[in-house]
Amino acid sequence: MPKGRKRYKRRNDLQDTGKTGYFGERDKRERTPDEKREYLKLFLFMITWIIFLSGVYMVCIRLEFGPVLHIYPALGLILFITWLIYNGGFKRIETDNLEKPEDKSYEEFCAYVEKLKIKQRRAKYFLVLFIPFPMIILVDYMILIWGERLFG
Repeated sequence: MPKGRKRYKRRNDLQDTGKTGYFGERDKRERTPDEKREYLKLFLFMITWIIFLSGVYMVCIRLEFGPVLHIYPALGLILFITWLIYNGGFKRIETDNLEKPEDKSYEEFCAYVEKLKIKQRRAKYFLVLFIPFPMIILVDYMILIWGERLFG
């Protein structure tokens, strides 16, 4: 193990809880009905987006429109970078656990938290828009590489 790297060890104080005590194991928060509805809406949106984009991609391939092989990865990269900038990196801020700074008033802090929640909710849509692009490209390359073996 390299020096300066933290190793996560098993905790011994969790014997009665039934948990193993390894890093990353924590109690899951129950989702509210509004959150469940939002995630269902995101899932359905992603499925319809995947079907639409894969249909457009297959039609372009059948019509031998060559630039689509460069357009799809470029659009995927643009959407990924947009999500990365809009989300502020690979992070998710728990808005329930934020503490009010001393120099801000309560109204300013509440406005900041609401703005952060809206921004995170919108960032989910950028991620959902991005996900089909690598999936379609990977499936296409798998068909190209393993096509003869898979389909005879």
